[in-house]
Amino acid sequence: MSALLIAVCVVTLTVQNIFTKQYNIKCPKGEYTYGALRIFFALIFFIATTSNISFNYEILPYSIAFAAVYVTATATSVLALKLGSLAITSLIMSYSLIIPTVYGLIFNNEPLTLMKGVGIAFLLVSLFLIRGESDSKDSKFSVKWLIYITLAFFTNGLCSVVQDAQSKKFDGAQNGNFMILALILGFAVLLVFSLIFERKVILESVKKGIGLAAAGGICNGATNLLVMVIIATVASSVFFPLLSSCQLILTFIISVVFFKEKFIPRQIIGLICGLVALIFLNI
Repeated sequence: MSALLIAVCVVTLTVQNIFTKQYNIKCPKGEYTYGALRIFFALIFFIATTSNISFNYEILPYSIAFAAVYVTATATSVLALKLGSLAITSLIMSYSLIIPTVYGLIFNNEPLTLMKGVGIAFLLVSLFLIRGESDSKDSKFSVKWLIYITLAFFTNGLCSVVQDAQSKKFDGAQNGNFMILALILGFAVLLVFSLIFERKVILESVKKGIGLAAAGGICNGATNLLVMVIIATVASSVFFPLLSSCQLILTFIISVVFFKEKFIPRQIIGLICGLVALIFLNI
């Protein structure tokens, strides 16, 4: 059963980035509006799938913490995918698995093995190889992209840490309520940002992006629900590397086949090293 849930989680995690990339192609502005819409539909997903909605004040700190990192991850991932390659941006975001993996090793007493050390070494090599051409005027690896992907990397990883801590604290009993409260807070923040910074493009963004935001939000909600269910029975240091390695393969295939992205040989080697890193981290 765990294998099936992980497979579904791989698909939902991968396609939400594809929907975001497609939105950026259709509508070059309105990132906060799109993020707010995506969170709204993720909220609808959790309301629909939570059988007993009630709020316990003990989950409030977890929901606030998750909302803070989730909003940041949502906004910066949209911006990073707008400026950079789908495959490479998704690859680096997948490296955020290191954060919940390290958390599991330290706080959940999961074993540190030689293979995980080798995996980290391959990961560092991969990061070096997939860098853009510094002398290329058309390089997508701008300073802005680097800032956005760095923020997305850390906050995306911290999302899983907060989910893991919350799920273990309440033995999974508050998963739905925790997410509903966090998503309400996140939606409110991005809605305010949208009204302040994107007043002139809100209607256009909604018109062009509501379908993609709905699909992406539902997939995001499903991903978050599946993560909380799976980590209750599968070690974080095993699940997150497995999830990311499978996502990497699927994303790379889609990037080449559907988005016609091209990579220089060094970057292809870097992507392969990234896959090897994720495999070693899973051993």
